Amino acid sequence: MLSPSLLQDYHQTNYCFGNTILNINKLSFKAAIILKPFATNGGLFITAWNPLGKEVTVKDNE
Repeated sequence: MLSPSLLQDYHQTNYCFGNTILNINKLSFKAAIILKPFATNGGLFITAWNPLGKEVTVKDNE
């Protein structure tokens, strides 16, 4: 389980997807355009880097 402070950090982070910046629980016009072909009202992006908030080396992340 992630600590409350780590969850807060995730919520305050800007997630970059190309030239689009995404934030948790905030609508994004650019993300809506990306998702439009899938006929959905929302979506999520998953990244495998630093699983469970544990920092690992670049090599391990790759």
